[in-house]
Amino acid sequence: MKAILWMLGKLGMKKVPSFGAFKSIQKNIRENVGIPTTQHLSPKGNVFSFNDPCALIAKVSLYFQ
Repeated sequence: MKAILWMLGKLGMKKVPSFGAFKSIQKNIRENVGIPTTQHLSPKGNVFSFNDPCALIAKVSLYFQ
């Protein structure tokens, strides 16, 4: 991500955020709008992540109203 932000600045894009500012914005969006991800452990001991499909559809449908 640092390379992409650097490249945008070199290409002349205005108001490119610093990497720290970008991470802060990303964190804020994730906390306020994001779909919660839960981790689960399979019977064989594998860890996997899961997003609730109902919550995902509910969030997406808000953007298409």
